[in-house]
Amino acid sequence: MSENFDAQGSLIELLDENDNPQMFELIHALSYEDEDYVVLAPAEDDPDEEETGVVILHVVVSDDQDEQYETVEDDALLDKLFAQFVAEMEEIENFEG
Repeated sequence: MSENFDAQGSLIELLDENDNPQMFELIHALSYEDEDYVVLAPAEDDPDEEETGVVILHVVVSDDQDEQYETVEDDALLDKLFAQFVAEMEEIENFEG
């Protein structure tokens, strides 16, 4: 699961658990405790899904400077990252609005 991104709205192709390619849109990038994370949403809505969620992945830079995305396994950390994401998005909305 590696792909470079430049800006919000970029499309990123990741492989699911069955190695099927899935397209995601970069919604937000955030830092937490000196680590970088990305918040992604499916690029295409699934008509069978009532709600579309987001995926938060840890950004790890390899020795050759490629960005790799790792699943965040810690539920408590995921909760903190999601809360920070929501707070930052609300701040952006308040600033723009």
